[in-house]
Amino acid sequence: ALLLGWLAQRQGTPLLQRYAAGPYLVSSAAVLLSLSALVADRIVLYEVLLPIACLGFVVLSLALQRKNLLYAGSFYLAVAVFQISQNHFEEEWAWPLALVAIGVALGASSILLRRFDASRA
Repeated sequence: ALLLGWLAQRQGTPLLQRYAAGPYLVSSAAVLLSLSALVADRIVLYEVLLPIACLGFVVLSLALQRKNLLYAGSFYLAVAVFQISQNHFEEEWAWPLALVAIGVALGASSILLRRFDASRA
């Protein structure tokens, strides 16, 4: 499906470039959903492979200049963090709060870094 999407994107016609999103979404959904199902079975190897595959789709989105691969990889990266955290901290009641706190801290740090960079310029 990735090859089919790449070929459709490279044909040059606007209609084929628009419809190249379909094979890209199918390929990312097939890979990431199947890895996600294996992570739900608590197979440790796939707990490592799922984030790597997500980041692979993000990198591929940069190489192919396709936002749909970026969105799919980013969304499933969030799902991977949630699933892996749930597998390892199932008995802990505070793990969802810790994930939210980490997300807020990352967002706040990016805003602070942007303001700091703007004040230096």
